[in-house]
Amino acid sequence: MTGHSLRRDLEPTLLEQFPAWSRLRDQPAGQRPFPCGGSARADFAARTFAMRSFLAIAEPRLRGFVEPEGWPFYCFGLWDEPTGSFALARDSVLASFGGTAATEALMARLHEWVELGMPSAASMPVRAFRTGQAPRPGPGEFLMTRGDTDFLWSAASPQ
Repeated sequence: MTGHSLRRDLEPTLLEQFPAWSRLRDQPAGQRPFPCGGSARADFAARTFAMRSFLAIAEPRLRGFVEPEGWPFYCFGLWDEPTGSFALARDSVLASFGGTAATEALMARLHEWVELGMPSAASMPVRAFRTGQAPRPGPGEFLMTRGDTDFLWSAASPQ
C-alpha cells in the first residue's frame, strides 16, 4: 500500500528495535529445529517466502525483522502480547521467549497453511471492500483491514 494507507509498522525492523525484545531475550522458554528446507542464513527469507506471505495475511501478530547485517538476513516472529510470549524463527531455529503460547499459535497457523496446500499471497485470490462491508470470512478465508479497505483473501480450494 502507498499513500495514506501506507503502514510503516508492517515493514521489517531490526529485532533490537522491537520494544518487547529487550525484556524477552532474557526469558528463553525453549527451541526446536526450524530449517525450512535449508540452513544458510542468507537464504532464509527466500526459503520462507510462501509461508511468510500466508502468515502476513492470516496472522495479525506476525512481525518481520531484518538482521543487523541488513537484507537478505531476515527473521520473523509472532508476538502474543496478552500472554507476553514471542516465537522467533531465526537461523533455522524456532525459539520461544516469555512462554510458549506464541510458538503454539505459530505452529497451529503453520499446520493450517499445510492443510490449505501451502498457499502464498501469489496464489490466493483477494477481493477488496470498503471497511465494514466485506462478507464474513468462510473456511479458508482471511479478512485483513488496512486503512479504509477490507481485503478478503481466499486460500480455500475451489469446490
